[in-house]
Amino acid sequence: MVADVERELTRLPDTNPTGKDLRASWNLLVETLALGESPAMRTCPACKGEGYRAASRCSICWEKLEALPAL
Repeated sequence: MVADVERELTRLPDTNPTGKDLRASWNLLVETLALGESPAMRTCPACKGEGYRAASRCSICWEKLEALPAL
């Protein structure tokens, strides 16, 4: 969700004062929450759905996933 909001914020023009305030508030919120890095993701080979890299089953189609080497 953080990445989605950040992508949308980049679409606001830099000349918009509200956009600058919104970006500053968003950055403060993300910093305060200390969310850390986004989890690594991967695509299911069966249904092409997106899920966590460490998952053993696809969250969409429940296909058993091959274990991947550690990052």
